[in-house]
Order: sequence, then structure tokens, then C-alpha cells
Amino acid sequence: MDNKLLLLAIFTLVFLSIFVNYAQAQTVGNCTNYAHYDRNAAGNRTWVVTNATVCLLTNVTNVSNITIRNGGSLHLQEVNISFNGTSLNFSVESGGTLKIDNGSRIFSANGSNLGINFYYLAGSAGFINNSSISTLQNHSGSNGLNVNTSSFEFTNSTINNSLGYALNISGGSPTIKNSTFFNNTGGVILWNASPTMVNITIHTNNSASTDAGFNITDSTNASLSNISIFNYTFGIVFTNSNMTLNNITIDNSTYGIFAKSSSVLTLIDSFILNPRSISGYPNASSLYFNYSSNGSNITLLNPNFTNFTFGSNNTGNFSVKWYLDIYTAVNVTNAPVNEVSFNLSNGSNMIFAGVSNKSGTIQRINLTEAIFSFNVTHGGNLFTNYSNYTINASKGNSSASNSTILTRSLILGDNLTVQLNLSILDIQVNGSGYGAGNDVFVQNAAVTLTNGTLVFNETTNGTGGIRVYVPYGLYNVSVTQANFSARLAPSNSSIVNTSNATKVNVTMFMRINITGINNTAANGVHPIINKSCSSTGCSDVSSGVAFRYVGIALYAHNNSSISSINALNGSAYVASATSDFRSSSYNNLSTSGAFLITKTAAPSPTSTTNYTDLVVYAVDSLGNNGTAAEWLRVTAASTSVGNTVNTGTGGGAGGDTGDYSLTITEYTRQLVIAQSESKEVIVTAKNTGVKSLSSVQLTISGISSDWYKVNVTGGGTTKSLASGEAVTFNVKFAIPSNAASQTYKATWRARDKDALALAEKELNLTVSQVWTSERVKILDTSITDVEKLMANIWQNITTLKSGGIDTAELEKNFEALNSTLALSRIEFGSSDYSSAQNDLNRVKADIATLVQAIATAKPKSVGSILKSELVKPTGIIILAAIIGIAAAGGFFLWWKFLRVISIAEIRKNPDRFVQGARLQGVVKSITDTQKGKVFLLSDDAGEKIHVRYPYYTTC
Repeated sequence: MDNKLLLLAIFTLVFLSIFVNYAQAQTVGNCTNYAHYDRNAAGNRTWVVTNATVCLLTNVTNVSNITIRNGGSLHLQEVNISFNGTSLNFSVESGGTLKIDNGSRIFSANGSNLGINFYYLAGSAGFINNSSISTLQNHSGSNGLNVNTSSFEFTNSTINNSLGYALNISGGSPTIKNSTFFNNTGGVILWNASPTMVNITIHTNNSASTDAGFNITDSTNASLSNISIFNYTFGIVFTNSNMTLNNITIDNSTYGIFAKSSSVLTLIDSFILNPRSISGYPNASSLYFNYSSNGSNITLLNPNFTNFTFGSNNTGNFSVKWYLDIYTAVNVTNAPVNEVSFNLSNGSNMIFAGVSNKSGTIQRINLTEAIFSFNVTHGGNLFTNYSNYTINASKGNSSASNSTILTRSLILGDNLTVQLNLSILDIQVNGSGYGAGNDVFVQNAAVTLTNGTLVFNETTNGTGGIRVYVPYGLYNVSVTQANFSARLAPSNSSIVNTSNATKVNVTMFMRINITGINNTAANGVHPIINKSCSSTGCSDVSSGVAFRYVGIALYAHNNSSISSINALNGSAYVASATSDFRSSSYNNLSTSGAFLITKTAAPSPTSTTNYTDLVVYAVDSLGNNGTAAEWLRVTAASTSVGNTVNTGTGGGAGGDTGDYSLTITEYTRQLVIAQSESKEVIVTAKNTGVKSLSSVQLTISGISSDWYKVNVTGGGTTKSLASGEAVTFNVKFAIPSNAASQTYKATWRARDKDALALAEKELNLTVSQVWTSERVKILDTSITDVEKLMANIWQNITTLKSGGIDTAELEKNFEALNSTLALSRIEFGSSDYSSAQNDLNRVKADIATLVQAIATAKPKSVGSILKSELVKPTGIIILAAIIGIAAAGGFFLWWKFLRVISIAEIRKNPDRFVQGARLQGVVKSITDTQKGKVFLLSDDAGEKIHVRYPYYTTC
């Protein structure tokens, strides 16, 4: 029993001993090994770390030396280490690691002025984070925390009340950031080191301190930024060093910057203010030079400093530079100001030349205001002024300049602005026939504006438009696009004066590609193969024998058939540049763009083989065209056909080569003339037959003969032509003011008085509207009425939808029409009345189709859906839903006229409304007659009228 009690007592004693020891030390790992120094090495109280040791939440006291050896690591977390003794050292040797963080404190507790020698030796590693160090040592070769390794970081920590400098970096590239060094005799020393130091505050409350906030010697490439130094006699001392510092603040120092021994420094965005005088240190200055400053150079970029002193003869100097932002302003809101050329000069010296970016600025320039130095000859300071500066900006022939004497940075909102004057020019490029149901936008067209040596190149967007900003002047506007050919408009001149023009509408022919349907000639059919006779596949025909060409014509921009654009008619024919063939009749293209042309080969050649170049030409009704050329080899026929030539009346109108033939060789295919406007054109006709033609005249079919007059150049109205002779007609158009604004499909027609030869060419004459104030008002009213009409159509679509009808397609078609109507309104607002009228006409033309679709969208139960809508007046109700007693279940009525007419007005003037009218009212009854249904309508005034309306659709 006694043995059991003894064993229990032993276990209890051991447990309590372990518990008490743990509660006091809070150890992790073998941290408590340090306690053995008082038994094993009581004479020096030394702790040597050779393995991985972690200390957490503990106090290490009464120690004099801690050494971390190679392979050893010590990690202190929330640990207080109190050094005590006569020679205190904390060192991390090569290969050792020391990590201190989480509020740890390292300090001297013996109350002496001996301090602690703290070393991170070369080859060591570690960090100090969120911790504090105080009462560090100062003696020759050792200053506070000594760091000679790149593998070290000091962050969010403090060093205070040291006997010397707080931090001595004697090698490597450690990182020091977000830390404060206060009430130390000195701040930081750099010896042959290149650390990164950012967000550092160095200050002291000891105004008698004669040390430096920063003492930098033999160091280059250090990265120092956002550093504040207060109350030290020397703010920063540089000795034989070369570096750039950013955002440095030095305040209340006797000598803010003291450069020695050929130091080269640049301080950017820095403040060196409030220099203070103390006994024994005269000439308090932001910048200080003396005999030791020889060869030193300081550059201050965007500085704020108080004064400077050259204390004695020396070759040091400093320069003051400022930021300069140059911005181009233009007279046009939102205009891009890129590609503006700049040059910056100082007198006759060119400083900078470049081109602006998208925002109209150039890269920020650093310009020198002045250089300051000591002049030995004059025994005083020398000041060299570099201002003023002149900036010249130009875009094309528009130029401007501004100048400044730099005594501060001109940046951001306070920059140097150069004002340029530019013009806005909107260029719209469309395919021919735009606005008449042929909405082809010329995308990715190369637009070039040329004014002498000025050239501006732009590219059209997906809708064929481009806005350009150019200097004032006269520009030749040229447009090219591989799938489109020669421009139709502007027809009179491509010169645009940007001083008053704001918009240029360019119309281009849509290029037509002509290809063969097959690749080989067979049975007299020759495909368009585009090959010369020097190549394989030259077409051979016998003289005097009929042959045919077969091919297909497609629009190049979308590879669609020639009839795909608004069902235009297309034609093709064969022509030749020699006398062997004459222009043949046009052959209409099929809906797929295919064509077949029959020709008769030339008479027997004068030699065994005769070559002739053939051109197959395709054109649609808008003048879009394309050609395909090849050589034809005409060989002698196996059976001679002689040299007999058939007499014909061909030429431009048809037939083959004969005695009598007339060809229109020069003419205008497209003409645009405004109402009341006059214009002259020239047409040339040539006798291409072998016999003379008498009294050849020119007429135009398809328009009134009162609109034009024709005279022959040289006098008269007709001229007789020998074979090969040509006549030039001067045609003067005078369009009356009441001519309808539309495109007239007309024909140039040249013929002799005996009707032996006839030549015809197509003429598209567009009479453009002249917009008087009255016509503008009528157009505005028309657009407003159609807007109201569309609003009521939408109400009917909504009603159908509420009854379970699938209206997706109706809504799609409605949106398309409504978009065109909105465009018409926008064009009206920008005074483009012709475009507004064209778009309005397109809407009016398609509304009937939309209404027909609505009428055929029969609801399953039309009565239950629409009955409530019929019993109340609905204003301009365009689409009336009628619930009838017929088995069909009702039907829709459509009044397509825009203005609502009262029944009383119709009764008063019935003859004015024989073509129909738009009514407002309720259908009271319906009667079937042999001529259609008759409706009895009643309006809000109680007036009634019987209406026969044959244009209805049953549901």
C-alpha cells in the first residue's frame, strides 16, 4: 500500500512540474534549451541554435549572446528577448535563418549604454515583421541592425532609441518597407548596397543630433521611394553614389541634400523644405554643396525646395526640371485628335518631335528650367535659364502653337494646350439604287481625302459610313472597293470644301462578275474562259459561222444573282474593239444571272488566222456592270463564204455588221437634275457602217421632249455622216419645277432620217426634289400621320397576341418597318428631306403587306378577345376588329388613308372621297350585296353612312 502511494506521489510531482513549466514558458519545439546556459555556460550566458527552433508567446531573459549557426533556424513569434550583460550580440551566421514576427520585442534590459550588436551576416536569411527593436549598439564597423544579405526583409516594424544608426546595410539587396525608425542617433546607412526601400519614416526628437537621416556611400541602383526624414542635421548625404529617388520628403534638416565625391542623383516628385540653422552648421539649405562636392550632379524633377548653397569653390551643380503634358484641343466636340504632329523647341534647338496618341497627347516630357552651379571666375553662383519653350502642333495644313516659361509642372488639368481647327465630314458610300429598295452599303471601302500633299486615309464601317476630322480646305474624295466600280455620285465634281460641307454621299456601281458555266467549247457554245490565244483554251471559230457565248453574271459583293436586288432586269452583250464584230443586241439575263449570246463570226480573214478581242458586258437596270474579255481566233471557213456583207439596220440596237450601222460611243448613263435646274451633257454617235448616213439626229425616249434641246456642235440639229465619221450632240436639259421627283428609265436614240441605222443607249434620269418650306411641312405631317398609324397597328398586334395568336413574325415585320420610319424621322431632323421621303415611301409601300398579314392571323375565339375593344371609341383605330354573326367569325377592315375624315365632311363633299377615306366610328350593321359588303358606320357625333368596301379579308 505504501509503494502504491509513493508511485502516485512521484507521478503527481512530475505532472505538476511539467504543467508549471509549460504555463510559464509556452514553449514550442526545443525553445527552452536556452535555459541550460545558466547551468552549462554560466560564465557567458550564450544560446547557440543549430537546429529548427520555434518560440511562441514566451520571454527569453538575461541572455548575453544568441547565435544561429549554419543549418540552424530560430523563429520568434510574440517573444520578448531581454539582453543583459557587458557584451551583447545577436548574430545570424551564413546558412542560418532568423525570423521574428507577431509583435516580438528585442531590447537591452541592463540599463547601460552598451547596446546590442545585431547582425544578419553574408549568406544568412530571415525576416523581421510587425516587431520592434530598441537600444542597438554603435561602435566602429557596427551600427544598429547590420544587414549584409539579399535574403532579408524588414516590414511593418520599428527601430528606436539606438545608440547609433538604426539600420546599417553593408551589402546585398534586402527589402525594407512600411517601417519607422525613430529617436535614433542616425537613420539608415547604405554601404555598397542596393536595397529596395519603400514607405519609410525616419525621424528624431533630438534636435541636437548631428547625424544623417540617410547616409549613402558607394551605392548604385538602390530603389528608394516614399521616404520621409525629419529633424536630422543632414537629411541625406551621398558619397560617390549614383541613383534615382522618388517621392522623398526632407523636413527641418540643416542640409537637406548634401552630395559629395562625384555623386549623380535624381530626385523625382520630392519635397526638401524648412531648412533649420544650428550652432556650428551655417548656411542651412535644401541643397548644399562644398569643396567635397566636386563632380557631383543633382537633378530635381518636379521638386519643391526652399534654397541652395554652394559653400565654397567646387564643380558640383544641380538642375531643375518640370513635367510638361501637351494636349491638343480641337473646335469639334468628340473629334479624335490622334496623328497630330508636334515639335518642341527652345529657341533654335529642337527638343522633341512626335505624333499624338488617341487622346491628343504626347508622352510626358521632362524639360529643364535652369542649371545652377558655382562660377570660379565670378566667385559666385551661376544660373543658366533654358526657358521659354515653344510647342507647334499641326494636322494637315491646320497648325497652332503655344509657349511657356517653365517654373512648375504643367500636367493633367493644368497642361499646355494647343488649339487646332478641324472640320467634320461624314462620308456615306452606297451601292447604286440605294433608297429605292436596294440597300447595299459599301463596307470596308478605302476612302482617301487629298489636298495637295495632305492625304487622309479612312475605311468605311459596316453600314458604309465613316466620319473624318480634317483641317479646313478643298479635298478630292476618292473611294475604292474591290467589289464595286466607278463612282456615280458626286457626278459633277469630287472636290469637297470642308469649310462648309458636312456630308458627302458617294454612290458606286456594284461590280458584276462574269464567269463561264463550263470550261470547254462544244457544239458552237463558247464559255467565258478569260484566256488569251497564247494560252491553252483559246476560242476558235470559223469565219462567217454563228457561235454562242454562255456565262453567268453575279454581283461581286455578295455573289448573288443579278436579279436578287429588287428584281432588277439585267442584260449582257458581246462587243469587239476591232471592225470584225459590232455591238450586238442586249440579251436579258435569267433570274440566276445566266445568259446566252449568239454571234456570227467575222468574214473570211485576210490571213489564215485573224485574232479579235471580245468583251462580254453585263449591266443591270441601275447601271451596275461588269466585263470579261478574251481573244477569239477566227480561222478561214472550210467552205468559203465569200466577202459578201449583209445590209442591216443594226448598230447599237441590234443586228450584225452591215452597210448601215450607227453606234453611240460617248454618252451619260446616269443623270441627277433637280427640279427647275438646267444641265448640259455631250453624246457622240459614230457611223460604223460602210455607207453614208443622212441627217443623223438624237432624241430621248421616256421623258417629255419639252425637257431638253439637242444641237450639233458647230450648228444645226442633225448631221450627215460618212463611213467612220462621228457627230457630237450638245444636250441641254431644263427640268420644270412641277416634274415628279423620281428616276425615269429613258433611252438615248440616234438615227438617220431614212431609218437605215439606229443606235440606243440606256439613260437613267433622276429628278430630285426641291424642298420648299411648304413641302417640308407636308413631309413632316406625313411622317407624323404614319407614326400614329404604326402606333395603332401595334395596338392590334398586341390584341392578337393577348388572344393566344403567335405574333412573332408580325412583330418582326413591324419592327423592321418601324426602324425605317424612325430613320425617316432622323433624316428629317437633319434636313435630309429626300432621304426622309424615300424611307417614308418604303414604309407606306410595305404597310399594306403587314396589314394583310394581321388580317389573316385569325384568332381561335375572336369574339371573346376583341368584343370589349369594339364598343368604345379608340381615336384613330386603323384596324377595326368586327364581331359578326357570320359563321366565319368576323373580319378585319383596313382604312389606309392617313387623315381621319368625319362622316359630316363626307356627306358635304362626297366627290372628294371617291377613292376612299379614313373613318372613325363603329360598324352598326353589315349587308351582303352583289358588289360586296356594305357597312353602316356611326361616329361619335351620331352621323351615319353606308360604305361599300371591297378591300377586306375574312378571318
